[in-house]
Amino acid sequence: MLHADPDGHYACGIWHCSPGRFHWNFGVDEFVYIIDGEARVRYDDGHKIVVRKGDVAHFPKGHCVWHVTKKVKKVFVMRE
Repeated sequence: MLHADPDGHYACGIWHCSPGRFHWNFGVDEFVYIIDGEARVRYDDGHKIVVRKGDVAHFPKGHCVWHVTKKVKKVFVMRE
């Protein structure tokens, strides 16, 4: 975590993850810049997001399954 406001409405940081598959629940909207790697994210409603090195993306609030195919490193900003 690089910064978070005291009220928990905003936070930013750097996150990394090894290849694999896992369930995730975004409790708030998240905006990302992918520094390295690749992942495919599928929401319960069928919405899919593919991110690769150099991409900017928005992950809306909700449950999804991540499939990280190449180790991911991202900068994130979360807001409520």
